[in-house]
Amino acid sequence: MLVFMLWQAWQLDYGPKPEVAAIVNPEAAPAKEDLPTTAGEASQSETTEQSPVSVPLTSTSTAKTVKVKTDVIELEIDLQGGTITNLDLLKYPVEKANIVVNSLRKMIGMEVAETNTAPVRLFNSNQEKLFVAQSGLIAGSGLAAAPNHYTVFKNEQDSYILQPGQESLTVPLTWTDDNGLVFTKSFTFKPGSYEIKLDQKVSNNSAKTWSGRNTASC
Repeated sequence: MLVFMLWQAWQLDYGPKPEVAAIVNPEAAPAKEDLPTTAGEASQSETTEQSPVSVPLTSTSTAKTVKVKTDVIELEIDLQGGTITNLDLLKYPVEKANIVVNSLRKMIGMEVAETNTAPVRLFNSNQEKLFVAQSGLIAGSGLAAAPNHYTVFKNEQDSYILQPGQESLTVPLTWTDDNGLVFTKSFTFKPGSYEIKLDQKVSNNSAKTWSGRNTASC
């Protein structure tokens, strides 16, 4: 058994690696569609300029990001749209060290294999691995425009950390149309939890009524 395990470890480090097949004339992947809109919403976009041309988030966002860290996750919130990006699972490394094999290596004087202990990244803003969580609001037909995933929000802090013993952590982002409408998007985190609670609040101080609905995509 000892010889077999040592042979396996040797194969991992020094054995022949499988050849990767070459890709011939790859076709470009279709661009990711923007957030869906209905026919009524499309007419609203034309009058309020609420839906600009869809382009990759990573090539257009120049807004700042807010860093958030709890005991189990670490992430960034892009102030453009309040989009969640670069979320790492702190309790789950990419690779776990094999304690048995490492002990056998040390016994015979072999070097311990390097292990990638970086946390698994769930959401990623890298263009080649793009996977983010977008959210926004769609205003009712004929009403004032609402913030969407292109809108740049404001925030008072650059980073938030959930402290030991703290029951919850809330990160608020705000935006106003300067005509009496104030939108607040709040992300709430709790210790030991991977759930991110999103609340979107509208304060209407204008003389007109306003209504809308949530929209989100990953």
